[in-house]
Amino acid sequence: MDDAPSTAHRSRSPQPFSSLMTWLAACLLATGALAITAAYAPPRIRLIGLYSIAFGLLVGWLLVRLAEKLDVTPSRWTMMIVAAMLTLGGLALSTWETCRIELKSASQFAKESLEARLIQKMKTQNINENDVIQIERSPLFDFRRHLVRRISPLGKWTIPWAELFWCGELIAAMASSIWVSSHTLQPVRNTTSFPPSEPS
Repeated sequence: MDDAPSTAHRSRSPQPFSSLMTWLAACLLATGALAITAAYAPPRIRLIGLYSIAFGLLVGWLLVRLAEKLDVTPSRWTMMIVAAMLTLGGLALSTWETCRIELKSASQFAKESLEARLIQKMKTQNINENDVIQIERSPLFDFRRHLVRRISPLGKWTIPWAELFWCGELIAAMASSIWVSSHTLQPVRNTTSFPPSEPS
């Protein structure tokens, strides 16, 4: 009879800082692993728009499952902030890794052809050769060009609009992650916050 109230009292006590840090570390590792795995998934799985939302839903679900496994009950605001930040970082990492894989798998002939076109353009516009090649080989330039290519099935997009479209996908992913984590967290908090009713 005395065990139930004491258990309920412990469940309502503040979470130890070390437990929350362990949960955060586990969430970070899980999100990173998910991001890298998603980057190597077949292109037909990474559907434009739907992929980002699915990624956010999965991250939010993982956060709650890890909280259950580690017996941690973070506050709703903590869960929402962690879900948004990890989804943002994870999806950005996945997109960057996809770009890196794409560049790595490009044929040497395509690279040489591209450099030849840049050199020709340099000659006509009187631009320094080293600057042109350095800009073309910049990781940021390659990533921006990747954003344009990935949405080319939707039409011809210039670089600023392609980046804005990707930002919209990031926001949608964060919103879906926040939604699923906050709505799934509530049953977990209810089952641990109230003591079981004593038989009459």
